[in-house]
Amino acid sequence: MSDEEVIESGGGGDDIGTIVLMLGLYLIVLAFFILLNAISESSKEKRDLVVESVKEGFDFREEGEGVGSDDADITFAPLYEALLKEIEGIIQANLAIDEYDVVIAPERVSVTMDPDLFFFPGEAHINPDRILFFDQLGSSIAHPKAGMGVTSQVTVRANEAEKPQKGMDAFELAGRRSSLFTRALIDSGVKAISIASGAGLGKPSIVMHFDIYVADINRANKAAIDFQKVLNQAQSGLTQPGNK
Repeated sequence: MSDEEVIESGGGGDDIGTIVLMLGLYLIVLAFFILLNAISESSKEKRDLVVESVKEGFDFREEGEGVGSDDADITFAPLYEALLKEIEGIIQANLAIDEYDVVIAPERVSVTMDPDLFFFPGEAHINPDRILFFDQLGSSIAHPKAGMGVTSQVTVRANEAEKPQKGMDAFELAGRRSSLFTRALIDSGVKAISIASGAGLGKPSIVMHFDIYVADINRANKAAIDFQKVLNQAQSGLTQPGNK
């Protein structure tokens, strides 16, 4: 065999090896992309399962969804509104219409009152005539109905025009009043962890914020469903033949 024949034979072997190597690389790349696709689909399914689990566990709902019932019209809105109205009703029962200002927003009610309604001029002592106010309000926000909960914030403001009693400046007067007002609610049953107090300078005022939330999802869900059933029955009665 000549040297030329040996070289040609070796060259053919290299070509075959290169083809096999390239084919192997192509197969590896193809397998890699197939694997990526499989992982992507699997991850999406798992992600969807996790998202749904979180939604159900914490009752997160997309707008328009219900609260665990087949009836998509059921919401917690009536429960929020009922508790907000209850708080407003207690304010109305204890104060004259021109002695307070109420602002109701979704899940919150804010009340602004004159400090003279609760405190003696220039002093931090609470007027004992207001005991019933604290008993009623404290009971309402400490034991809300239908699985709801309430957090509260009390802010009292004062200024030097009030002529604080000797030994106090306006800010200290506001701070003491805020602390005693909050303490009166706590003594009426409100948990200390659910109420905060603050003080400031400015136009004399007592500002209370009540924020409503779902404390017991099962009780709230049942109450919302029961309310919707009553509402549906009422609407059905109005639409019966012969009813106007």
